[in-house]
Amino acid sequence: MEGEDILIPRIRGIVHTAEFYQSLLEVEAIRLEETYKSYITEKSKGNIMFEFGGCIKIILFSRNGFMRIYVDFIELLCNPIIDEKNLREINEKINSICDNIFIYEDRGLVLSRYDARLDVKFDNKNSVDTMIRLLERSVQKIGQMHRDDNPEYIGKSIRFKSSANKSTMGINIYDKEQERIDKARLKGEEVEIAEYEINVLRFEVQLYNPHLNYRKRYYGSQKELESYLNTVVSKEYMDKYIYPIVFNGNYYDLKNAKQLMKEKGLRESEVKKLIEFLKYGEKTNLTITKERFGRYKYETYTNRLNEIDINPVIIPESMKLEYFENYLSGLLIRH
Repeated sequence: MEGEDILIPRIRGIVHTAEFYQSLLEVEAIRLEETYKSYITEKSKGNIMFEFGGCIKIILFSRNGFMRIYVDFIELLCNPIIDEKNLREINEKINSICDNIFIYEDRGLVLSRYDARLDVKFDNKNSVDTMIRLLERSVQKIGQMHRDDNPEYIGKSIRFKSSANKSTMGINIYDKEQERIDKARLKGEEVEIAEYEINVLRFEVQLYNPHLNYRKRYYGSQKELESYLNTVVSKEYMDKYIYPIVFNGNYYDLKNAKQLMKEKGLRESEVKKLIEFLKYGEKTNLTITKERFGRYKYETYTNRLNEIDINPVIIPESMKLEYFENYLSGLLIRH
């Protein structure tokens, strides 16, 4: 669509969803149920679910328990471009509901999950699929998280989950348009895709309650939206957890990567070492490549490749591509 890149930038963020909770007095639980009875969508085992237009969902866990609130900020604001400048509007919309529940005005919501987001808009669906196939060849482990090898994700999404018994974080990279289609079909609903979801690959860093508790305990980050819905904080998480997957540099096949090295004036001995590294990675993934070459050489080679605009994930011969642009190149840095 003409002018689309002006209205909807190729790269956008910074948040997708969040979850909050708060304990309720019995009278507050009654107020919630009575005030918003027309928004009730489900009752099960004493719990009640309320839905407000798809952007806010509340679950009331029994009258003497607590409530959990789920917020989709893109749906809430009808806008995919969100940052700290939107905080006031977001809080006003959430408070317009909560003010009719809480008796005391100073009772805020406690943040229990936050999904930082970075959306990348491609020119077509084939490009989204190509990017996913390339990222599948990247690292299989980041910190304490490892790739979820569930077969249903292959070619559709890339997910990392915590290795520990208690999940603290997650990473989810997926075709947003395809996810919307799959959800609608599962519910038997008509597929409605927003313009900002078309040809979009979404990168999410999901922060769960144990991680938020850790940040509060050791860094003083309060469990409130203002502590995380922030461009600087979001950039830190993307640099630390998304950069090691996408790196800087565009994607090349071996032939064109070698040609570019020569054009950049690299010594023949250095070209030979880098090509050996890339050839090994072409047959497997970067985690196995790192194990083969060792941490020092891995970091040395990936850094050098990034300096000359070559992504360490090489395009395999089977993909029949010579070059593919990495739209995130230069936006993220090694943490």
